[in-house]
Amino acid sequence: MNPTSLLSLGASGMMAAQAQLSTTGHNIANAGVDGYSRQSVRAETASGLYSGSGYFGRGVEVRTVEREVNGFLTDQVAQTHSQASADKVRNQMLGQLESSIGTGENGLGYTATQLFNAFGDVAAEPADASARRVVLERADDLASMFRSTAQSMASLQSGVSLDLKNSVAEVNNLTQRIADLNGQVAATRGNPQKPNDLLDARDQLIKELSSYVQVNRVEQDDGSMNLFVGGSQSLVVGTNAYQFKASPDASDTSLMRVSLDVAGVSRQLDSSTLVGGRMAGLLQFQDEDLAAAKTHLDTMAQGITTAMNNQQAAGWSLKVDASGQPVAGAALFSIDSLGALNMKVGAGLSTDDIAASAQSASITSPRSNNANALAMQQLGTTATVSGSTFTDYFSQVIADVGVRVQTATSRADVSSSLASDAQQQLGSVTGVNLDEEAAKLLHFQQSYQAAAKVLQVAQKVFDTLISLGS
Repeated sequence: MNPTSLLSLGASGMMAAQAQLSTTGHNIANAGVDGYSRQSVRAETASGLYSGSGYFGRGVEVRTVEREVNGFLTDQVAQTHSQASADKVRNQMLGQLESSIGTGENGLGYTATQLFNAFGDVAAEPADASARRVVLERADDLASMFRSTAQSMASLQSGVSLDLKNSVAEVNNLTQRIADLNGQVAATRGNPQKPNDLLDARDQLIKELSSYVQVNRVEQDDGSMNLFVGGSQSLVVGTNAYQFKASPDASDTSLMRVSLDVAGVSRQLDSSTLVGGRMAGLLQFQDEDLAAAKTHLDTMAQGITTAMNNQQAAGWSLKVDASGQPVAGAALFSIDSLGALNMKVGAGLSTDDIAASAQSASITSPRSNNANALAMQQLGTTATVSGSTFTDYFSQVIADVGVRVQTATSRADVSSSLASDAQQQLGSVTGVNLDEEAAKLLHFQQSYQAAAKVLQVAQKVFDTLISLGS
């Protein structure tokens, strides 16, 4: 072996050690960066050189720097993260819905019972103005409670709509950035080395995107990543990013719908199509949980309005017409197509409009008869709302929301745990362990110093040979 071969051996060892030191330093610098995957130098022994005395080694060659990744775990993290995001936002919204439906003395059941009891006081003193005034006050309390609850639900709906709009804007931003990175990755196709940091950045954006909408990934030959939603709907294809759109529902403008525009064709997507992600959770809450609660609320408002107005019309008020005949009771509540949101006490009602007396041929003095007031009181124990009493139906509504909250909380806990476990498993592969990197740093430093020593020895040998030939 000649001195130049020895110099080459030392130089290759120093270059390999330097590459390993640089990579280790890069790992240490990015240890706390989200989405960073640990990198490792792949080095190979250079082919030996044949001589009459056998094959002599020619040192080491650095082939590439690779990311420590696992495609299966990366996909699993994205999928579990997407489901956890959907369950979390639905659970949060259900908690707000449960709070908006008052219970105890702040609930509809208690307020309605107070109204029924107020009619019992009128039954005890049919002509007493103060008892009649209490009926109007309790009726106004009930109508106000219905409106307040409906307004709380409307506020929740407004929040969902705004959140969906913001989510759509963020998704469109992320997909465009992913498409841009696809272009940068594809541009390196002729280079045998992979752009590790670009790939990490793209994976991190896809994970962020998964928190809004669940996507399926398909890697292409040029290194670009195509993304699909709803099974087969194109979201990102190469450098093209298709846009989501949030717009009011055609039949109910208070609701928000999400659609995807692909090649000029718009397709509406619901929670079952999106499967996971924040948008799926918001749409499920809007279309299932909040819709059911609003329907129940309007059913209660309509039921009690119809029952009490009909019973009012079946009795005599204290008012008389021009001929001196008693007048039937006026409607206690008014309600329109907005349901509970616009429920009010009948306009212009006075204490004389309360119909305490029953309409019977034997009744000659509405001021002394209490049959209709008793009937109004008994509405509290009558099936006035979908085959149930008002309080029983309200209890069923509370129970339904409670069950939904418990189920959503359980699902959120499970999906969050699964997402955390998946992230830990991926982290065990891609994460940077500072203790290990510090140990490697010392090892590669010693390798560099040893290779430098080889160069130093080679230089001395070379100098000796020169001196011998002079």
